[in-house]
Amino acid sequence: MDLQLKDSFQIYKSSLSVSEDDVYNTYKNPDVTQILENNISLFFKKFDGDKLSDLLLCTQRVNNEMIFAFAYWIPNEIISLNIKLLDLLELFANKFGCKVKVSDKEGYFIRKARKLIEGKLDSNIQLMDILASVHIPCDAYTFYNENPEYRINWIDCYYCFAINNNKYHSWLYNLETETILVKEEWYNYLKEIKDILNPYGKTKLTIINTVNKEIKSFSSYRTKTKLQKNYVKLEIPKGNVNSFNHINNVLSKLGKNGKIAIIPTFEKSKCVFCGSDQLSDEHIFPKWMRSYFDEKKILNTLYYRTPEDSLIDSLKSGMSKGKESSYGYTMQEVC
Repeated sequence: MDLQLKDSFQIYKSSLSVSEDDVYNTYKNPDVTQILENNISLFFKKFDGDKLSDLLLCTQRVNNEMIFAFAYWIPNEIISLNIKLLDLLELFANKFGCKVKVSDKEGYFIRKARKLIEGKLDSNIQLMDILASVHIPCDAYTFYNENPEYRINWIDCYYCFAINNNKYHSWLYNLETETILVKEEWYNYLKEIKDILNPYGKTKLTIINTVNKEIKSFSSYRTKTKLQKNYVKLEIPKGNVNSFNHINNVLSKLGKNGKIAIIPTFEKSKCVFCGSDQLSDEHIFPKWMRSYFDEKKILNTLYYRTPEDSLIDSLKSGMSKGKESSYGYTMQEVC
């Protein structure tokens, strides 16, 4: 059966260095194949080359057509021809993925889950949640069957994962990295920050911490925790090394009650009408409307975190930076 590439293939061709010849060669002359449930098939082929040498291809038969699903170059260090291709795909998702959740199951690679929704599934986003920052560019994949009964729809999810393109591009295009030493207690937090940043160093970081005079009165939730003094290695894209060295310097000055907020600023939004990045602070409520609405003073809260805090802990430890007027709200979406 001929393989149909469809429009989605253009992403792999332009961004991930996968050509039509690579795909067709893998599909027609694979070294290893594995047929899965729900008409899904995996193909693996080794090519001559360094980085672009091991291709994993996925297809699915839909309505008597064989459809291209995805194709990724796989790092040689996780290749093993003694394991099944589905296990290889799971290793790949664990290395480059974000955690995902379907119903009550979560992980980097989900096999076998069921979710109940009302009505027909319009998008796979209804089926899964990506448990990561919305700023991480991800490609998400779900393979499923719908079982509608009246207005109730039981959806069987066979496989689900999401690839963090920041991580994958860093490996694929040999972006230069440096290894820095960080305090063990801060490793997970700094790794979370690293994973959402543009690996080319285009993300600006604002650091606010309890060393600053204006927030010295901030109360901490880590007073009973003994700090670790061990250091561990964290690999950072070279474009972000200066930022992380500065963060390390700030962390070294935090006392045992210290907390920190690291706020990434991503690429500018563009005007929704013309695409310009010269945006204005357009007020949501223009001045002529203010006489029709009561002014409200709203607390502007910033949340800090220690390495021991869970997300819930950090949300409990917010500190007010004062009040803002509801009249002052702006929306930077137009030029």
